[in-house]
Amino acid sequence: MNRVDVVNGVAAVLAVVGSMAAVGAGGAPVPPVKIVEASSTRYRRIASASTVADPLLRDLCPADRVVAVSALSREGPQGHRYAGLTTIPSLEALEQIIGLSPEVLVVSNVGDARRVARLREAGIEVIDLGPPTGLASLKDDILQVGELCGRPDAAKELASTLETRLERVASGVSGKRAVYVTVYGGRYYGGTKGSSYHDVLRYAGLKDAAAERFSGFPQYTVEQLLALDPDLLVTKTGMGASLCADEALSRLKACPDGVIEVEGAYLDDPGLGMLTAAERIAAASGR
Repeated sequence: MNRVDVVNGVAAVLAVVGSMAAVGAGGAPVPPVKIVEASSTRYRRIASASTVADPLLRDLCPADRVVAVSALSREGPQGHRYAGLTTIPSLEALEQIIGLSPEVLVVSNVGDARRVARLREAGIEVIDLGPPTGLASLKDDILQVGELCGRPDAAKELASTLETRLERVASGVSGKRAVYVTVYGGRYYGGTKGSSYHDVLRYAGLKDAAAERFSGFPQYTVEQLLALDPDLLVTKTGMGASLCADEALSRLKACPDGVIEVEGAYLDDPGLGMLTAAERIAAASGR
């Protein structure tokens, strides 16, 4: 893993943990805007700064109504789907976003009230899908984007199909205990109950061992991981060796043969990538 990967990884972990509070500057929460059916068809220029919303807009919205998506989606494994679209690097690029003249910007769990206020002052409606907590929140996101695109029935079908496919992956549960964990700078981070990581493990047919004691996005000590001692460790590509190289963690029953690595583009995705992550974990777990 190179230095950029480490820095990006730590930033991603901190961003996820910090965003769960959804609190803006000065402690002021960002007021969410829920999509209502009455306004669902008035938007002709839609932009997205959310990796969750990006593929949903491509699946549910007429192509000529989507003017921009997040840069992370364009750079990811499904980047070809966004060819020709302008990309938004982050919500910090306020002037760029305003220059695109979108009528609405879709975001996910934004914690900076000042940036949202600036966009709204510029006449841009900001629709916050809220915090990603797993399949339940994703299905709600799908329905909201469906309303935004004026295709609520297609959204209901997409949500139903996704759940059906995930349940199909989960059939034939192995009963193996698993923990999602990553390592950055010698520290161990996880994702469990109340996060997409928990649902990914569950729909991969595994038991999330961390959910017995933790919730959200815990930072583990070595002692806590040893106490959990799962059958499987699920981590991002390239991290398995680092985890098991620790002298203490090498005693885990999962080290080294019970380590499952999945590309971060899918494992970290609280959106449609959950299905791919679950499928790859299930295949690797030898169910």
